[in-house]
This record gives sequence, structure tokens and C-alpha cells, in this order.
Amino acid sequence: MKKIAVIDPFIISPSLQCFNRLVDLLPAKLSYHQPHIQGLTTLEKDSSDAYMVLGSASHISQNLPWHAPLALFLKQKLQESKPVLGICFGHQLLCHTFGADVGFYYPDETKITGQRIVEIKKESFGLKSGQKLNLAVSHCQVVKSLSSELEEIGSGLSNDLVRHKTLPFLGTQPHAEGSNYFCMETAKISDLNEMALVQSDGMTLVKSFFHHYGIIGNIH
Repeated sequence: MKKIAVIDPFIISPSLQCFNRLVDLLPAKLSYHQPHIQGLTTLEKDSSDAYMVLGSASHISQNLPWHAPLALFLKQKLQESKPVLGICFGHQLLCHTFGADVGFYYPDETKITGQRIVEIKKESFGLKSGQKLNLAVSHCQVVKSLSSELEEIGSGLSNDLVRHKTLPFLGTQPHAEGSNYFCMETAKISDLNEMALVQSDGMTLVKSFFHHYGIIGNIH
């Protein structure tokens, strides 16, 4: 069984409910890492086959001491052909590393919450062009423009889903990993049917990516 390192760059409280949900639903061995507390120590000792970077209350524009080392570590893993899935902050961090512009969506820094329909624009990772995913969102910043190394493959807002043209990276602004707690308390989704839909579509996205690179097997 392949190993996926789940990186939780939380600032206020850890995303343990999201991690536990991933453990329950992904047919892989998962390890858990907190780079803003542990630095890269646990990651450097962990020989994983793939990586997933979750959201954070920190922003790329803050340039915290652990941001650049984590970005460099992940870039090196991508260059070793190890897949990396970046979610929200993870998406922004890697896109920024590859030359994208990241900033606040609204000038007053209002947070966007709820759910958003993201349409696949370019067939990728087993996702079909025209396919629509309902996904949970909670973010203030977005990837505003892309470098020549990156391309948009899906949008509700611009650059909601971005991949690297040659390296095994997928970035998603919406939260594909959201637990019940995350969906209710952070994304502010109160309708249970809506929550079930965004969780199902989110896991479709996660599983499609890791299945594409042979990290997990049958996803049905």
C-alpha cells in the first residue's frame, strides 16, 4: 500500500477531523505533519509516495518563516515525480512557488464561504471536460494569475483548479477534503444534503488525482 503524507499548516486549530476523514476514505497509508510547529523534521524522515497540503489561516503574503522551506521541499518532491495535491493554502503556496500571483479576492479581504460549482475545462486526472463538481469553499485569497508553467483546468472562480504542465501537481482552491465539522463551522454549509454533495464531489477530486498516479487503486 502506497503512503501519502498529509501536511496540515494550521495556525489556529489542527484539521484533525479532515485528516481522520481522509484516513477512512483513502485506500492508502496516511501520515500527519504540522510544518509550522515541527518544521520539516517529520516530513524529511517520512518516505511517502505522495503529498497533500491542506488549508491554513496564514496567507502567502505573510511570508512566514516556514512557508518557503515547505514550498522548496514540495517542489523537490515534485521534481522527483512524487504527486502533490494542494488544497486552498496548499494550492496557493505551490502556484506562487511556480510564479503565480496570489492575493485577496475582495479588496476589503472578505472571506468567501459556502459551496461553489467548479466546471472542468480540460480533461485531467480522469476528470472529464464539462464535468461539474460541487465543492466547499472558505478562503480570502485566490490565485489571481498564472505563470507559463501552470494551466487552469477548472473554474467557478478563475484558477479554482490548476495543474503544472510537466510536474505531478494539482491545486484546488475549494476544499475537497472537508469533514462534517469543517463544512458546518468553517464553510458555513448548514444543509445536510448540500454537505453530503460537496463531500462526495470533493472525494471524487481527491481520489481521481491519486488514482491517476497509481497511489490508490480502484476508486469506485
